[in-house]
Amino acid sequence: MDKHKHYQEEIVAYLMGELPAVGRQALCDHLRSCGSCKKLLEDYRVTLDLAGAIPDPEPPPGFTGRVLASARAARASHEQFLHEQALQEAHAADTSTFERTTPSWRRSLAYRTARIVAYASIAIIVFI
Repeated sequence: MDKHKHYQEEIVAYLMGELPAVGRQALCDHLRSCGSCKKLLEDYRVTLDLAGAIPDPEPPPGFTGRVLASARAARASHEQFLHEQALQEAHAADTSTFERTTPSWRRSLAYRTARIVAYASIAIIVFI
């Protein structure tokens, strides 16, 4: 039965024109001796012929415009997302660079406050 299952799967590929030459030859050899697979081939062929006779449906009016507008909106949204993500990554890189290159005591609030007081004192002395 496994052999028939293999050939049954190849029948579909054969009818779709996707079976390589070696597989086609093996399938043809099998079909000469197997009536059930030959019947299945004919049934599939009739089914594909009937399906091919069905006309393709026409899209409703305005369908193409709606799809294109939706695609453009999705693209713009995606581009905005990528832009925001790049900004966040750049900010994170800047912050981490500052934290890596600046000693912890220089990042402290006491140091910053002392520096502001020193600058203010110098400004008062210079301008008085």
